[in-house]
Amino acid sequence: VSTQSTWVYEVVSYSNASTWFGSPCNTLVDSWCAPKQNVPKNGFEIVYISAHMHVGGISMEMTRMDTNELLCYTESIYGKSRRPLDEEGYVVGTPPCTYGRDGSTPPPPHLFFDTPVRSVVRYNMSNAHLAVMAYWQMRGALGVLP
Repeated sequence: VSTQSTWVYEVVSYSNASTWFGSPCNTLVDSWCAPKQNVPKNGFEIVYISAHMHVGGISMEMTRMDTNELLCYTESIYGKSRRPLDEEGYVVGTPPCTYGRDGSTPPPPHLFFDTPVRSVVRYNMSNAHLAVMAYWQMRGALGVLP
């Protein structure tokens, strides 16, 4: 895809929510632990989604395929100076998508183990680099929150 003299490369992947959970682990000692066996039949709610991209990353989006609901869309923020954490030409942040019940954010999306999702990452390919990568970091709550 070419837009305004920028060559954009899209990487699209399809999966279901079960791929977000790992093998058995101990939730008492591993804060990243999300074992598949702990997901109840009534699903889970997402409360935080953050994208991770490297130089050239433009945007990422995640869509729930059975309802076509956009779960998260975020664009990279690039540094503009030589100061630490604001290095010119480097990705210095991607705003997260947050959900809650306090009225200041959208309500949490409720998903099930077999909920189909599509993830799209867009990279600027106008300048040469060897490869592209991207992944999502998420936090959720099992079951239904009151």
